[in-house]
Amino acid sequence: MACVAGVFAVGGCGGSDSLPDVEQSLTFSGSVEGHLTRGVNVHATRDTGSNDLTMTQCAIYDSVDNSAGRTHRYFTATIVGDLRPDYRVALQLWTDRDSDPAYQNPGQVYPLTSLADLHLPDRGQNAPPLRGTGDPAFGSTIMYDADHKSGTINAWLGSLGLPRDQWINVAGHWRCG
Repeated sequence: MACVAGVFAVGGCGGSDSLPDVEQSLTFSGSVEGHLTRGVNVHATRDTGSNDLTMTQCAIYDSVDNSAGRTHRYFTATIVGDLRPDYRVALQLWTDRDSDPAYQNPGQVYPLTSLADLHLPDRGQNAPPLRGTGDPAFGSTIMYDADHKSGTINAWLGSLGLPRDQWINVAGHWRCG
């Protein structure tokens, strides 16, 4: 599965398209700790891919892989919120709707095989995100609710070369729209 790298911008973009905040219950532990209780700067579900990390939003879209002559059907959930004042994070969940059993079977918990990216403000605007892993040793899981706009996650997020004690666990219920 391809992942589109995003640029993290601290702060929301606001504007008249913004919908009411959506409830979250995500606990962050490890090298960053806190509890995310609401997704901010919520926008309606879009039908195009985007790497805009300033808004909470779901995306359901198709992308043509010209080299393989195949259309990939993607789902992206972006949850943006504050762990504490002046510490806004963005959690993105990426999956191929045709190949991810968790997406195809809502209500059932599966090992995390899709991508989960965590963007943190203190890592720098152009820093790569901390990424979830499908490695069974980490025990990361995901579940989509039937509406495909919410679910639960329990994932360890980090990067190659980053010591395990600097990884972050994200656990709880998320909603992108």
